[in-house]
Amino acid sequence: MEGGKMAEDKLRELMARYVALEELARALEERLNFLLRIRDELSSTLVFLNDLLKVEEGREVLVPLGSLAYAKAKVVDTSRVIVGIGANVFVEKGVREAIKYFENKRNVLDTEISNLINEINRINSQISSLKSIIEASKGGTS
Repeated sequence: MEGGKMAEDKLRELMARYVALEELARALEERLNFLLRIRDELSSTLVFLNDLLKVEEGREVLVPLGSLAYAKAKVVDTSRVIVGIGANVFVEKGVREAIKYFENKRNVLDTEISNLINEINRINSQISSLKSIIEASKGGTS
């Protein structure tokens, strides 16, 4: 009888760990999706900045007003842009300096994304192992 109680307690403990790991994996996957969206935005910004290097001053261009709207505008200065650096702080930078800034941000983000993917894979592996152990334990207790 005592052994059966210990087995039940162990199974409950394994199931609680399984649920906690699933919740953690879900949270990390949400974070990953968020970081991937930021990376896409950075990539779009870099494309726009590289295109700006080829634009002549006074030329009409389409300026993004978010992801679904654009405005026509004339470029008055192709050498400087205003860059958001966080916490609602903006600074003026040369286009090449801005490109370097955003490339560095993207590289840091790529490292974080890679680390996060590795962590998600590690947790999913633990989840899979726990699932097998729990299923085997349930089979042994019936």
